[in-house]
Amino acid sequence: MTSLYITSVTPGAGKTAVAAGLVALLVAQGKRAAYVKPISIGKQDAKSAPLDPDVAFCREVCPTGAGDPLTATAADLQGGLG
Repeated sequence: MTSLYITSVTPGAGKTAVAAGLVALLVAQGKRAAYVKPISIGKQDAKSAPLDPDVAFCREVCPTGAGDPLTATAADLQGGLG
């Protein structure tokens, strides 16, 4: 398995758009690919519906063959340490 981590020191630099484009390209080539946002400042409701706009965007634009976009919130990380 190969992982690619896209990062920037500037908010709004286009990381999500680049990641979604790469996922679409890889899936079109028959490869397995998914968008994962390791840490999110967004909140999630009781049904775990993503409220992070980046995750919601990738859920809409990534091809059906891509995995469901994932993210972890601060609460998820704190709960795992308990």
